Order: sequence, then structure tokens, then C-alpha cells
Amino acid sequence: LDAEVVSDVSPPPQVEPPAPVVAVVEGGSAIGRFARANGPVLMAWLILGGEEDGVFEGPEEMVEHLKSFLDDEIKDLTAQLDRLSAAPGQPICLGLGASLSEGHSLLCARAEGSILLGLAEGDCTQTLMQAWVSALQ
Repeated sequence: LDAEVVSDVSPPPQVEPPAPVVAVVEGGSAIGRFARANGPVLMAWLILGGEEDGVFEGPEEMVEHLKSFLDDEIKDLTAQLDRLSAAPGQPICLGLGASLSEGHSLLCARAEGSILLGLAEGDCTQTLMQAWVSALQ
């Protein structure tokens, strides 16, 4: 190649990926705002405890699985959240990345005496964590 021709070639412009959009939801508990802000990202979710105890969204079969898990494991789950948070009872959100077999992520969050367990489509942990920060503000 001729050095003169090569010097005329400019590099392609840098394209940054678009930032995920996080909906702002007013009213309700922090956990409820968080769940509703994620709309279609969360396929199913259930809140246990606090002012929105028993509130859920999603297909009944999925919600029933989440409820069954919380009924059986709430004590152990709460203890695990306490070990991972700055202090027992403090707000925390955990996103367990997408499973290879089903492509779903499991989400668990705690704030203001409520626990949210949700099932998200794909690995959307970045979007969910941005929504978590927004819900606590």
C-alpha cells in the first residue's frame, strides 16, 4: 500500500452504546417503585412485608413459585441479606445473573421492611441496579 493512501483513511467514529432508560415511578414504597419502574424487564415479582405486602405482577404460575420459595426460605434469605448488607436490615439488592438453561435472572431486594423477589428476562443486572439506585432516592 502507498503510505499516502493509508494516511488519508480516518478511523471510524466512536459510537457509545445508549444508556439504559430507567423509568421514574412516584408513590408507594421503595421496593414497589423499584418493581414498577422495571415494568417489562421483570417477568414476575412479589413483595413480602411492608406497606405493599402481597403485591405482585406477572403470570400466576411464576408468582406462585416465587411465593413458595419465600414461604420456605424467608428466614435463611433474610439472614443471607443481613450478611451481605452493611448492617442487618439495611437496604440491599442482589441480581443473580442469567441462568444458561433458561436465560432468566433472579432478583432479590430489601428496603423498608419489604423483600422483593423477581424474575427478569435475560441478564439485565446493569439496568436493574440503576433502577435500584433510582428507587432509593
